[in-house]
Amino acid sequence: MWPARAGKITRNIIMLGIAGYGIFSAPAQGFTTNYEKGRVGFLGQVTDVSCTVTVGVQQEIVGNVRSARAAGSQAGSQSVTHPLRGPKAASGEVWLAPVSLAEVYSHPPGAFLKPQPFTLQLSRCRLDNGPRSGGPDNIRVRWVGGYMVNPVNNENAGYLANTLPDGARNIYLALAVNDNNTLDKNNKIVPGLAGQNQVQMQELASQGGIFTYYVGYITQTPRQVTSGPIITRAVWELVYY
Repeated sequence: MWPARAGKITRNIIMLGIAGYGIFSAPAQGFTTNYEKGRVGFLGQVTDVSCTVTVGVQQEIVGNVRSARAAGSQAGSQSVTHPLRGPKAASGEVWLAPVSLAEVYSHPPGAFLKPQPFTLQLSRCRLDNGPRSGGPDNIRVRWVGGYMVNPVNNENAGYLANTLPDGARNIYLALAVNDNNTLDKNNKIVPGLAGQNQVQMQELASQGGIFTYYVGYITQTPRQVTSGPIITRAVWELVYY
């Protein structure tokens, strides 16, 4: 049970970063020096409120985008839940499922390829003067920015661009509130957009909850996609009110 809401609630923010690693052909060997498995990494810091935040995945899947001549993807999985509490940083990895250039070419422009679920789990959120009042309706995740493409229309708004000049080209990562095979105004998350699509927190038994999101590959020009690594990022904030 969440405690009853008492008086005015001051908004507090948790800022974290999301880094995505996509399209490659050889197995990854390390988090900072090799991005060959299509990982999505999370780094974070909590300010103003002491709160346990766990970043994790619902499925632990290794991911690659590779050409027909590339070696097969490395099988395996990795636990990615690391708690974030107080001033300490938390990190995690979300590995996208492999996608080949043949799969990219066979799908229409705008297809949401291999969407991977990941979660933000909250528990024991407290202010200096006691437990946070209110329930799940008083907490929202707001995506506020990232390394995005310069939109030329509504179709590619919110796409997370590749930070690597020699990486995969003409393909991006995107965020969504579900795993539909296409993105539109009803499920795509555009960081920084006012009134962006929201995920309702699933309340847990002990003053906690889970937000579930999806990240996947997307392109408006499938035949122009090339293989290689992707590294990108987005930023979200957790808002109490």
